[in-house]
Amino acid sequence: MTESKRKQAALWTVGRGSRGLLRCSDRRRKLVIAGTAVTNDENAIHILSVDNDEISLTPLNVLTTPSEVWSLEVVGKDSNLHLVAATRKGYRSAVEVWSLMRADDLSPRASQPSEWGSSEYEAAPIRNTSFLAIDGDILKVVKNPSDSSSYMALTKKSAVFLTVGISLKIGVASSLESTKLLLMSETDSLVDAGWIDENTAYVASTRCLGICDTRTGTLGSVIETDKAISSYCKSGDGLQVPSHPTRISTSLAIGGDQVVVGGEDGSLRCYECKTSNVVWQVSNAHTQWVSTLCETQGGGFLSGGMDGVVRCWRKDGQPVATFPQHDDIVTNACSFDNAFVTVSYDGRIALNELPVAT
Repeated sequence: MTESKRKQAALWTVGRGSRGLLRCSDRRRKLVIAGTAVTNDENAIHILSVDNDEISLTPLNVLTTPSEVWSLEVVGKDSNLHLVAATRKGYRSAVEVWSLMRADDLSPRASQPSEWGSSEYEAAPIRNTSFLAIDGDILKVVKNPSDSSSYMALTKKSAVFLTVGISLKIGVASSLESTKLLLMSETDSLVDAGWIDENTAYVASTRCLGICDTRTGTLGSVIETDKAISSYCKSGDGLQVPSHPTRISTSLAIGGDQVVVGGEDGSLRCYECKTSNVVWQVSNAHTQWVSTLCETQGGGFLSGGMDGVVRCWRKDGQPVATFPQHDDIVTNACSFDNAFVTVSYDGRIALNELPVAT
């Protein structure tokens, strides 16, 4: 398999500790928004315009917040754009809705440099619209792709299903009733979660991957990671539950019927949601932990690792391309039609053209 020649990556510096990342659009352009998570320091929301045809980034604004930004989602569109953020400040965790749109929020402030660039204009504080305290260390907030008012907040010990109404107030719809099938010791924690369809989510701990009915908060099938604890890990549907060979670090639903799991040993493994059967596996996808996964156009996906490497894969687990552009953990990724953006603890955003295999 060979690749067509790709355009040079566009690169931008937003500050160390970059973690939250999302893609969105207003009526004029495509946007990428990144947040930083620096403990005991002032954090920022960086807004950049994306040209995925020319592979270029244009900074629009920087908005400050005292909270660490662990993940971001968007609610609304065009002239009524808001952010839903998972935040931490000290021992406090929360889901916050922030107002984004005003006349000067999305006005270009600087031109894209040829090398790594940085913002040099004065930042303004972001405006809080609503706030919901969350018990435990929050990891992320995830929007339901089938319901724009439905969200899930994941902490190290629980998953909470939320609603964000027209008034932008946050409400609690339900929560995961029991995590004892996923958390089998005091040291276990939840690590990732996402949506499979409108009423089904997956929740991953370091040892298990569970499929959850979000209407009731109940777990169905569970995929374990250690044969030694199989007696505690039962499938609600009576399915045969296979063993995952390593502790889980991240996960992703692809195609609506499969979940890809990344491991602390750098491996990838794909499971069928209904049967828990292993579809494919790659033992050496990364040299260190798989830190993030992101679906791309055409059903493929991206993986990022603690090794600073981003890799592009087909849905069947076949590798397509490698992008070694970061110097630290790749914390998040999002894709556009023919391009993708990654952000890292090295403080850099990278925009790359998606490879086309020939």
